[in-house]
Amino acid sequence: MMKHLIQIATGELFGFDGGDETQEALFEEKLASGDFRVPSDAEVAAIQNPVETQQDALARAIVDVRTQRAPILDALTGIGFAAMVAADSETAQNVVQCRQALLDITSLPAFTNATTYDDMKAAILTQYRVIAAGANSNVQGAFAALVS
Repeated sequence: MMKHLIQIATGELFGFDGGDETQEALFEEKLASGDFRVPSDAEVAAIQNPVETQQDALARAIVDVRTQRAPILDALTGIGFAAMVAADSETAQNVVQCRQALLDITSLPAFTNATTYDDMKAAILTQYRVIAAGANSNVQGAFAALVS
């Protein structure tokens, strides 16, 4: 049976194999030092399975958004440049609008008010679809991988 100790100064959890004599001796030595204490089962579960805070979920989602958004922004840059060379002002303007909408995506209330990572991802995917739907046919290809 696994035994656990928490280091008082750091809150770090240590596990010991209860069936191993060497591990048992180490467990007793650490406990006797006064620097460790035996945690409750609930403390062990909370440490081993931490609940992600809204702030942590938001930080993780922002990293994911930036990773997903970068190739779309790159594609839009290429489409916009080609439109400018071809004097296609409608497409060039649509690219500018889509780029700005993508850059603003993490400040939208549906994203910032979400409380879980999954809700944040769903809000972003919905917004990608809204942006793609508003793009003209020359621009929509930049979104193909994310909205299909």
